[in-house]
Amino acid sequence: YLPTVQLFDKVLFENEFSSKEELLSAYGKEIQKCAQQYIDESRYPDYDWVKKVYVLDTLLLEGCNENCEYPLYATPHRVKNIFLPGIATLGDSICALDKLVFNSNISYAEFVSMLKSDFVGFEETHQKILKLEKFGNDSSCDDYTIEIANILVDAVEACEHTENEVVVPSFYSLERDNTWADKISATPNGRKAGEPISENQSPTYGADTMGLTALLCSVSKLPFTRTGAGGLNITFSSQVTPEILGALIKGYFEQGGLHIGISVIDKAVLKDAMEHPERYPTLTVRLYGFSEYFISLPPWQQIAVLNRTAY
Repeated sequence: YLPTVQLFDKVLFENEFSSKEELLSAYGKEIQKCAQQYIDESRYPDYDWVKKVYVLDTLLLEGCNENCEYPLYATPHRVKNIFLPGIATLGDSICALDKLVFNSNISYAEFVSMLKSDFVGFEETHQKILKLEKFGNDSSCDDYTIEIANILVDAVEACEHTENEVVVPSFYSLERDNTWADKISATPNGRKAGEPISENQSPTYGADTMGLTALLCSVSKLPFTRTGAGGLNITFSSQVTPEILGALIKGYFEQGGLHIGISVIDKAVLKDAMEHPERYPTLTVRLYGFSEYFISLPPWQQIAVLNRTAY
């Protein structure tokens, strides 16, 4: 898991840029350096990932069935997954910078000062940022997220690796969108320090306001032909007919979608389960590619599920 949002703030705070293109170029180099470090370090004999080889990963490698046995310590191949969290947070941040700094009258230095102060004293500008279009509404703002998504993948693909290393980038956070939050300062999309970043391929919490079809159209624009994994969680607040559900899922994948996880749950039930867990021993929710009993989750993870948009 590359600290994509942390590195974005680092590049933003340590430099001064006059254009979006200049900023993204510097950011791509920082991501490439970080990814290269992981690839290089993971070759060390005592590195944990060198000891682990996965059956499903290796089945996709040429000649594996003929040349390998399990455990696969003798295989010459190593699959190195590089996960890129917070894609919507990054896209919305670039959108805000482009519209309010590079193409408006807020100076770069003032904007950075606002982020370092966690928007304290800049409440009017903060509200202006929050009102900007966000990824997930099938709007022009999606272009920023698509642009930075390709820059992230470009950076990973530009890394040097041996012939037997298969390097796979993916837009995936697992739980890092929440567990990393308290270490990430304010971001240009209006997110305050300590708040969660966006989950997997989903928009930032609450940003998708134009309905489910708009959300699916936005996410399907991500460059999934260049990635290997990810996750999109969709929550319905009430039962949906198989015909509607089937049409939504089919349309999403026909447009280029990669993954979708479905939950049908009333938020009122989730809130009640947090207060009275003994009433809901089997209440199950979808997390990041797997399901779990809701009452077994820590409070922060229960809140993360509750914060997802329910359609």
